[in-house]
Amino acid sequence: MPTARPTTLEIATLLAEEKVITANLRWRPWGRGWRLEATVLALTSRKTLELRGFVGPANRSYALLLNSIDIRHLCLSPNARHTNRDGQRFDGLHKHRYDEAAGDSIDAYLPADITKPGDVNAEFLDFITECKIRLEGAYQPWLPVDF
Repeated sequence: MPTARPTTLEIATLLAEEKVITANLRWRPWGRGWRLEATVLALTSRKTLELRGFVGPANRSYALLLNSIDIRHLCLSPNARHTNRDGQRFDGLHKHRYDEAAGDSIDAYLPADITKPGDVNAEFLDFITECKIRLEGAYQPWLPVDF
């Protein structure tokens, strides 16, 4: 039986609570790019989430998922395009926020909390900070490579 989709309020509450990653994080080769994955524990609700990052030759993204549902997603590629349900268009940097009413057509917005666009490590750290995720394990920074 499929799990019911969470409400927007449930996700907002989950995003507001402190979360932690205890594992050591490092980027691993994946296809033509690099991938980072981690399990995230929400300390109050005791829910388990998944954090994913991808750096490729043409795109970069970071996502926080609950039960395989994308609840926060940051797209940073110059060729990343998204059109909201109201017709507003985003080319390049944008962030997605979960909204139960949108279903799989989640709207995007322009984030103000990415301090150094183009710096993969700063982008990643800004993303987890916005998601209220604390790293207790080590983080091995992604090093620029030729694709």
